[in-house]
Amino acid sequence: MAPRTRLPSWLSACFLGLTLAACGGGGGGSNGSGDSGSGSGADDTRTASPFIAPAGALCAQRDANSNNCIQPTSSSTDEQALFDAISDPNGSVIDFDGPGYMENELFSVGKISITSYGMARRRIQAGRNAFTVDGRRYGEGKRSQSGEDIRYVYKGDRGSNVTVELIKSMGHRKETLWGIGLREDERATTPDTTGISWTTVFGVLTDQADAPKTRKVRYVGTVWTLTGTDGRILEVEDVTYETELDTVTGRLAGVRIDYTNPKTRKYMQLELPELKFENSRLDSASRQQRTSVQTGITSYNHSFTLDGLEGEILGKQAASIYLVGGGAKGALQVTLRRKDQMESDAVINVPFSATP
Repeated sequence: MAPRTRLPSWLSACFLGLTLAACGGGGGGSNGSGDSGSGSGADDTRTASPFIAPAGALCAQRDANSNNCIQPTSSSTDEQALFDAISDPNGSVIDFDGPGYMENELFSVGKISITSYGMARRRIQAGRNAFTVDGRRYGEGKRSQSGEDIRYVYKGDRGSNVTVELIKSMGHRKETLWGIGLREDERATTPDTTGISWTTVFGVLTDQADAPKTRKVRYVGTVWTLTGTDGRILEVEDVTYETELDTVTGRLAGVRIDYTNPKTRKYMQLELPELKFENSRLDSASRQQRTSVQTGITSYNHSFTLDGLEGEILGKQAASIYLVGGGAKGALQVTLRRKDQMESDAVINVPFSATP
């Protein structure tokens, strides 16, 4: 049995965006460990700014060894032009690295079980209508019937693949492409008994030349969690909250969530601390935060601790913020969009508070 290729509901429901109310981790190997450093590409230039230095025009700078284009930033291009460049079979290859959560999977007849979770930052080379993830190349991209996601296959293993989904802000004031969701399903052993899936979002990091002029920027977004093993999987995807980014200090306000959905009866309890961004990514202290999460429904409850967090500020004028965390027993995703780009009737379960 081949691994799943379906992107999780926080992509297909939230990002591809019905309404906000519908919205909800070298790889690290099967133990879910991975390099949580800042990676390569556009963030090689270090400053004390919350936002990264501009990378210049798309492909104006290239890696000295591979000749690939370095990761672009928001004054270089936008997400639609970026994806068009990646899809061009005669174009250039662009280097990225991104944080994502992991599911370690066990396959049996008619069944896929998650045995553990984790997180990792992986290197991506994207271009010429192909993706390479930590050295594994996937090509021959084929679009789905909807046209919104594309599957690429691994030449060396018919069961491994990458699914790419275009993240459009259909629930917002203006429909635009604002991110690229990527899920790698990797068959780890033969016959197909175990596998690792890794899911991330990447795009253009917001740079200093394109940063918001307003000091305080409000965001509305969704917290999504996945936990459980041995067939008892619990996904909680429907908790929304409001927060604020200080574009001078790089500090993102924390939040305390204790919410039960009145329809599904699923609940979530967690406290995200104040976080700080440098060069459009979480700083070292923020990445080391160990957050405890409790989720459940009626008599079925789970608790888990994140080994750390990763996060990036993406898009024109800091349009979005992406956070991810993972531990052995569960994973967390936070996707935030600027409130001034949202519809005025967006549902917010947990309003902003300066003191969570």
